[in-house]
Amino acid sequence: MRRNRLLLILSLLALLTACGQEPSGFDPSDYEHPDYVSSMEKEDCYLCGERTDHILSAYWGQDNVGLVNVNTFEVLPVPINTYGRDGQQIKEPQGVAMFGGMELGELHVTTFTDPDRGSSNVDIPAGGGTVDPEAIGAFLCQGCLDTFSEQIFVRDTPSEVAVLNFATRELRPLVETCVGFGLDNFSVHCDFEEDGAIGLLIYYSPPRFKDGK
Repeated sequence: MRRNRLLLILSLLALLTACGQEPSGFDPSDYEHPDYVSSMEKEDCYLCGERTDHILSAYWGQDNVGLVNVNTFEVLPVPINTYGRDGQQIKEPQGVAMFGGMELGELHVTTFTDPDRGSSNVDIPAGGGTVDPEAIGAFLCQGCLDTFSEQIFVRDTPSEVAVLNFATRELRPLVETCVGFGLDNFSVHCDFEEDGAIGLLIYYSPPRFKDGK
């Protein structure tokens, strides 16, 4: 999606130039991706590796997402789909909405999740930092780090909190230039406040007509 957006921007600029209008303040280098360097071997990667000494291993395979501080890899799960102790999804009404919250770095992130309606409201307070290239490089292998950085332009200031899909292990940054995105069976709407706080609406939205049905 990022690459498509960049191609659209460049196409519009080319059209303006062809019409005799010079774009003002445009610097192509702003739309390059940051170069993050990993210090982690692939087998030890927190995303694609098979390590079992981290809390993420308890959630892999679930059809859910979580909030991750990419500088510390602390994780707050968002239980839109609920699971029992046996690891199986509970496919019946829960009859309750659930509050959740924890410290992700220095941010106290909170969630209000309604499993029966398949949605969660997330509040990320102001005062957080951005992605620390050295810190994130100590958790992700180069391949996963490159996949993450390809969703960011150097002109962006991504939050240190990102959204992680437990089923696909896809990690998506939160940047003001992207106010919504899909994450496999989930959709995420982002509300960036003037003071730096971020509100998320995460809802379960699997394909409606899969396999033509």
